[in-house]
Amino acid sequence: MLSANFLNSSPSRQSSGQTEIEIESEKIPIIDEKSIEYLKSIIRNDLRILEFEDDLKIFSLSGNEIGKFHISVKPLIYKNENCFNVKAKSSGLVDGLPCGTEVNAFVNHKLETIDQEQFEFIKLPQGQIDRKIIIKLDSRSEYSINRTETNQKETKKMVYKIKKSLMNGYISESSNILLQRLMIQNNDIQQITLFTFDSEMNPCSVSYNHLDNRTFPIEGEEIPIIGIERTIDFISDVPMTWQIYFSQDGHMINRIQIGYPAVFKTVKKPKPIEIDEYLDEIKIKKKEIDWEKDMQMRSNYLDRKEELKNEYDQYLNDHPELRQMASDYLQAILTIKPRDVVSFTAKHFATYSKRTRSNQLLPSLEQAINIPKQ
Repeated sequence: MLSANFLNSSPSRQSSGQTEIEIESEKIPIIDEKSIEYLKSIIRNDLRILEFEDDLKIFSLSGNEIGKFHISVKPLIYKNENCFNVKAKSSGLVDGLPCGTEVNAFVNHKLETIDQEQFEFIKLPQGQIDRKIIIKLDSRSEYSINRTETNQKETKKMVYKIKKSLMNGYISESSNILLQRLMIQNNDIQQITLFTFDSEMNPCSVSYNHLDNRTFPIEGEEIPIIGIERTIDFISDVPMTWQIYFSQDGHMINRIQIGYPAVFKTVKKPKPIEIDEYLDEIKIKKKEIDWEKDMQMRSNYLDRKEELKNEYDQYLNDHPELRQMASDYLQAILTIKPRDVVSFTAKHFATYSKRTRSNQLLPSLEQAINIPKQ
């Protein structure tokens, strides 16, 4: 759903155009090492537990249903990397004004955002305001952030560039969904501070804290829920805080944004997360074989050895010229005693080659090696 700072935003006074800004390192909030290590340690080997959907209704403070909220997380290969396709969409009425938010992102298993598109709109009496923010990892070393805001006929475009090395500890709206699910499923909610961007692309701190556990009524049954408090310290606005409660397996049950005139909550008990279990790979122990002690293998070996020897002897009997060739060669070696035996051997046996007689081999041999004159 729309954030309060977007609801309170005024129409842009800047004419159509595009400006490019480089986000410098001094603007990035300092992230302590403890938070970075926690972000790394919370990643599990089996992340299939993150692949499920959440459906919540949006209610006004008076209890009227005014909208709906949906989250889905699905696995896929994106840019040759194992990723999650994270989608979140909310739509409804706030103070009688139609508004909505939609996020479509690709996040890898390290919770790094590869691409994310975020679209927000609100229909005011004087016209609709649209805001679109696209975050892309253009290369292995740089992110680009394209922000477009349209108010009636005016459009303001901004392009931001930031080095990937500065994005350590960055949590986008999409990776935040995965992080919170991991916190709940690991039963490990610690006080940490990372960073994100506000609607004006200013880097700002985002902190997470544990809330007291409680119960929540769903379909006449009180179920235990676990809470996380998330606070963004905006540069040009007051901090914004969410209190989100989850079931023990990570389903979002209730979400409240402090100062926001709406409450998100589920009205149906979510289905338990089921993950297919696979049997461990069967490992067949390799049997040690000693063929000399195995009577059958030794018998096969001796039979085959005798067979090859007989074939060899038969071939020599069928080609008596081979013995004469070998005799001539050995006699030449002993008589001439060449320094380069290999070259001499090539020259000696080249005369028996069909390629030699067709003048295909000798020229190349004479060029490749220096054969001594006899």
